[in-house]
Amino acid sequence: MSEESPDRGLRGAERPASPRRAQSRRLFEDCWTPIRTVVEEQLLKVLVDTLGPLAKSLGETADAKRVKAVLMRDRAFVQAYLEALHPELIGSIASFVEARTAEAAGARTLSLIGHADSEFDAAVEQCAARLRNSLDNEYTAVKLRLINLLQDLDLRDADSPFRITLFVRTIAGALRHVGIDETDVIPLMRVVSSGLTPVVARSYQEIERRLAAGGASDVVPAWQATVAGMQSAARGRATTTGQTPGALAGEERAGNEVGGRGDSATHSALLSLLERMQPAAFPSEVKGSAVLAAQAERISFLESRAPGSGWNFDPALISAINGVLRVTASAAAAAAGQRTVEADAAAATDLRKGLIETASRKIDKLTIELVGLLFDRIQRDRHVPSTIKEQLARLQFPLLKVALSDPELFADPRQPARQLLDRIASTSIGWSIDGDDNRRYFEQVRTAVDTVLNAAGDASKAFELALESFSQFLDEERTRDDDPVARARRALAEAENREILAIKATMQVRSAFDGVQLESYLREFLLDVWVRVLIEASTREKTEPGLVRRYLDAIPDLVWSVQPKINPGDRRRMIGTIPIVLGLLREGLNLIQWPNERIQQFFGRLMNSHASAVKALELAHGAVPQLTPSTVRIKLDGFRIPTDTSDVAPEQIKISDEAVRHALASSAADVTHLSAPPEQAVSSPAMDHQQAAQLIASWSRGLWFDLRTADQTERVVLRWVSPKRALYLFTTAAGDRAHSLSPDSLIAYLQSGWLVAVETERLFERAVDGVMFDLKHEAEKAPGTVS
Repeated sequence: MSEESPDRGLRGAERPASPRRAQSRRLFEDCWTPIRTVVEEQLLKVLVDTLGPLAKSLGETADAKRVKAVLMRDRAFVQAYLEALHPELIGSIASFVEARTAEAAGARTLSLIGHADSEFDAAVEQCAARLRNSLDNEYTAVKLRLINLLQDLDLRDADSPFRITLFVRTIAGALRHVGIDETDVIPLMRVVSSGLTPVVARSYQEIERRLAAGGASDVVPAWQATVAGMQSAARGRATTTGQTPGALAGEERAGNEVGGRGDSATHSALLSLLERMQPAAFPSEVKGSAVLAAQAERISFLESRAPGSGWNFDPALISAINGVLRVTASAAAAAAGQRTVEADAAAATDLRKGLIETASRKIDKLTIELVGLLFDRIQRDRHVPSTIKEQLARLQFPLLKVALSDPELFADPRQPARQLLDRIASTSIGWSIDGDDNRRYFEQVRTAVDTVLNAAGDASKAFELALESFSQFLDEERTRDDDPVARARRALAEAENREILAIKATMQVRSAFDGVQLESYLREFLLDVWVRVLIEASTREKTEPGLVRRYLDAIPDLVWSVQPKINPGDRRRMIGTIPIVLGLLREGLNLIQWPNERIQQFFGRLMNSHASAVKALELAHGAVPQLTPSTVRIKLDGFRIPTDTSDVAPEQIKISDEAVRHALASSAADVTHLSAPPEQAVSSPAMDHQQAAQLIASWSRGLWFDLRTADQTERVVLRWVSPKRALYLFTTAAGDRAHSLSPDSLIAYLQSGWLVAVETERLFERAVDGVMFDLKHEAEKAPGTVS
């Protein structure tokens, strides 16, 4: 997986400057800060660890003296490396943003490093190629982020602003700066670069983090042909459009053998098969006959495999697969956990080879190979724990039976076999072997797999039954009554229920003072805060009968007390009423634990309202409508605490953070209720409000996230969602910490990047996309391939 040389990059024409590249320039340049930190922390150690043993092994030779010369100037070398790397990186980013070819950028680059000969360029490419092979995961992760950020599926290694040659060429500049003789620069550059892997690997990890924070996804993009390639494919396939279901017969007559995975013809055939199976996805500039031809081919292919089309299983192949299932079941029982993952993978490979030899049709051979590649990708997945992967691997041959009969497996995310793999994978991300909950989960995973393996007949039906059982387990929260999570669920559900009751009660209270002049703060207090006092009082009616009516009767007196007082009698009565009203207000607010600071603010404003009510100046401009407490009290006589909560729409429910914290505290639930993150954290939201709301609405229990709190980022699972989806409960894998959030806070967390889904794409989809990515990448590496 060597990095493309500048010479190869010169073969293509310059691309026009991309607006997306220009928009991302600041993001790219910000990557220098973590790179500098990595170099400062690690390069000195790498230099000593690489050159120290070499100097000892060389004894007192001239080569040893050259190596020691670098070691004696190790700190100066690190400083020189940083001074050379920074302008090199900034220049590379500028060339990338302006879409200049490698040749156009070459003059600047060579002037920085001080070399311009072909021997040096060849040495740099060789060193970079070795590093590229040892950094495949880290480099590919950065490349994928760049592809998604820029929406450029044709991005080449040599075009990357963070290409590996930057790190290698800078070694030469640093060696020259510390006084190393020109003739020793290339040999020493080779030696130093051989130990550079940890520095570059960590740098790419930091670059990936910066790109992710800037909104770049790590989803493997579904492969799409270039415009020219698509049009060429359409011309080449034009004869297949409208053919009968036997359109593949010509291919089978051309040859019925499938080569090894390193065979370029097999790569091409597998890629073609995946394209037919997957939903058509074309770049916007691909139009007309190219799209129509490709779509028609896919429809023809799917129709040829549909029920009633005359397509039948190869009896010999079906018998062989059933035999494989019996063999693997017996082997698993006999091994009882003693076999290694490597041994199982090797055994599966041998069994697939046998099935390929048994298959008589080329399409069956390719499907067997394709399913094998799919499970190889699943075994490399970074999100699914290894123990869970072992269970998923047992589904390889049952899934093969489905793939041979149902090509929609690769296109329809609702296909049961696919759903089962996806659901197990997405809910297992933070799984560990410790804890009763984790053990119960693993048993359910194993039971689901056993259900598929032990079923006779239709493999798709077996997957469907296993999925139904596994989903039921996930949807039913099994916790002890004294479990902290159970307490939290009850408290949050109660908070949601009280909010719904408050919404319905508010409608009744509002009608009592329709047409009455009230300052906005007091109206909001009665409709928002005091209604919650009434709801809280209703929960204590059994032990304190009449409590609701007592607090309800405070409303008419409070409303009357702030109305203008026309005669002395009203003023005298007001003096006797206010202390009683204030006492009831304070008592009710303490009942819901309203913050003292807000209580004082409210009473301060109420005092001003009372002062205004007794002034005679307001009467100078005419009579004021009379209001008596009995007028309001009569309207409230029919007030009842509602009981039915079913007719309140979820979008109406907005539970205040204070109300949630009060409910949690009352239940002694050890849960931290999180408010929205600081406003500065949402300066450039990763998604708009509607996108975030739609995403939240799609979540189900068991999904894993990285959640940032004030002092740390922790991996959490969505443990529970309230019935009206007004509150969401997250816990850590160990269950020792729990957080609750409202939908509004979740939206702010998503927009700020403080809450990020670990899995941005389902397992099956990313495995299929990964296979296509690998096949395309292998095709690019094939001899004679021109990027």
